[in-house]
Amino acid sequence: MVDIDALRNHLVDMNSLTLSASVSTKELNGQAMEFYVTGEDRTLQAIKTMIPAHAAMVRNSTDWAVEVIDKPDGVILKVTTESTRDHTKLRALGFFGFMTVGAHHQLHHFQMSNGAGH
Repeated sequence: MVDIDALRNHLVDMNSLTLSASVSTKELNGQAMEFYVTGEDRTLQAIKTMIPAHAAMVRNSTDWAVEVIDKPDGVILKVTTESTRDHTKLRALGFFGFMTVGAHHQLHHFQMSNGAGH
């Protein structure tokens, strides 16, 4: 089954998240970063769909501890790293860079276009 509309909706969510989400960042104890990501309407929907899914992918492909806490206006994303190098990388990436971590994106988009969902 081909579902190009699902892929398009996901790409619209990516656009909404990137262009319309508000992010406040807090560094915690030199090993963790906390991102409070908020938005309204379609952006809030994208936040609540995309961030937990991406967090699970990163959690399964790195040694980073990734936690998502649901809030009425968005989510808190907390990422803890064990190495100074990884923490420096995460600090430099920030939230939007974090959302690009991993080599799964092309496969993920291909699967969505074939009806595999989020």
